[in-house]
Amino acid sequence: MSEITFLGFLKQSDVLKLGVTFMMSTQINVFVGEFVNTIVSPIIARIFKNHEKTLEEIKFKRFGVEFQLAKLLSATIRLLITLVIIFFIVKSLININVELYKPK
Repeated sequence: MSEITFLGFLKQSDVLKLGVTFMMSTQINVFVGEFVNTIVSPIIARIFKNHEKTLEEIKFKRFGVEFQLAKLLSATIRLLITLVIIFFIVKSLININVELYKPK
């Protein structure tokens, strides 16, 4: 029975890849949140003529019911931007792997 060292475990279990992926996803989340808050939200707030409110604070009242559709719109925009960023990262990684393992 062979003895597993700590460094061997790290190499075999891809812990470093998992750590890098976690850090990247955290930073992508921060970037997308700031992008939506600083660029997208003011544009949408201006469209709805609520200059003093953030996108999440805009509410609509119809038939006696208060809707927070702007909050849903903000979350949807964040999701779409995140998915686009992840798509381009994965696509570029696949292209890199194809180039590395291409027969010469």
